[in-house]
Amino acid sequence: MKGDFRKKYDFSIIVTAEDLKALSDTITNVFKYVRYEIETSDGAKYTTYELKDILEYTNPDTRKVELLRIRGNLNEGESFFSPNICISLFDTSKYDKSVIFDLNEMEEKEIIYYTTIIDEFARRIKAPYWWIFKDRFYWICGIILYFIFSFIYLSNTDITNTINKVYSILLLQGVSAACMAFSMFALSKVVSFFFPESCFAFGEQEKYKIKKEKRRSIIFITLLLALFVGILSNIISYYIVSK
Repeated sequence: MKGDFRKKYDFSIIVTAEDLKALSDTITNVFKYVRYEIETSDGAKYTTYELKDILEYTNPDTRKVELLRIRGNLNEGESFFSPNICISLFDTSKYDKSVIFDLNEMEEKEIIYYTTIIDEFARRIKAPYWWIFKDRFYWICGIILYFIFSFIYLSNTDITNTINKVYSILLLQGVSAACMAFSMFALSKVVSFFFPESCFAFGEQEKYKIKKEKRRSIIFITLLLALFVGILSNIISYYIVSK
């Protein structure tokens, strides 16, 4: 008995050349007729039957890969428009899904086997910081900022009389909107500066990925140094005062 299957994933992904080679090797071991497709940010579409052609693509920022698809058939002459297997990888900054996996006219044991393979592949390319690109992350950050400001404001404001109470209510309503706007726009820009939402890390985009990693390393080291200097300063100050 043969059937069809589809599965979707919606987290940020970082796809390296090694990831693609491993996936391609797994597919070509069984599906002897394989086609590779990419779509780029300038609207171009390319098709090839060799993975090396994809990996040799320059992949610059102005023409970076936003969609990569692998189609495979078991038998020669079958249409690639409805292949036995199709794996589509998406840039989640442009699409609402990161991976779509399709199987057509496959046996149950084959569906189970390839679903397991693709699940493992998806976990491997899943960005470790995927959660910071979810809308709920920015909603939570905005709410936390609002509560912090509200606590500080109300702790230092007398709201026993009616005028102050009305003024405080109006002010806090405006602050809530400002906190959410800051989280959704300003904070998201900061996050994007240090973390690529999704990346096909071959060609020039591999350098782009490394550049983002260096930025994060610099900030992390700077924070550690600042913390160390602060602690050391406190220790020295305490020693001087105690003497």
